[in-house]
Amino acid sequence: MDGWEKELSLEVLECCHCGHLWHGMQPDKDALLGMYEAARPLKSGGLPPILPSRRMIRHMRALYRLVSGECSEKPTFLDFGSAGGRWARAAVMVGFSVWAYEPSAKRSVAAKRDFRFRTVNRLDELEGRQFDAVNLEQVLEHTQDPVATLKSLTVLCGPAAVLRIAVPNIDRFRHRKDLWLGFPFKNNTVHIMS
Repeated sequence: MDGWEKELSLEVLECCHCGHLWHGMQPDKDALLGMYEAARPLKSGGLPPILPSRRMIRHMRALYRLVSGECSEKPTFLDFGSAGGRWARAAVMVGFSVWAYEPSAKRSVAAKRDFRFRTVNRLDELEGRQFDAVNLEQVLEHTQDPVATLKSLTVLCGPAAVLRIAVPNIDRFRHRKDLWLGFPFKNNTVHIMS
């Protein structure tokens, strides 16, 4: 957040009907990309982890079982918004043929090493391809228009494709009295709204 706090308001708004929370000021696409490229992990001495966790592998195994029955060949997998490629690596480990899309070339540098999957930084590099499974792990909350993002993925989905979507769930914390303590971040912990 260093430097960006002067340009962006961190004001959080709440819908009085459903309780949905969102940032009042939405940065444009270029500002978002600039923030992601400037980001650095707060833990692990500043280096992002590159190996998938057991939980990630377990999720990919379940997804593989779900889609592999529909495929005559090795199922294909797109890790959309892959960053360093941990989910892509987990997908390779369970048997998928994997592509990873990360719009920030700077954030996907680690994935360009030989991890048995292909990394692309422009959507046009995926033109004409269709995937059996598309993974959006912590992606939609970073887009300007999540519905438009999902609609744009239809051309990349095969006829029986499965989308795996995970987004932060602030509702888990809504009733805690200390919800806003430490916003936007405290020491080495990033607040869920950050």
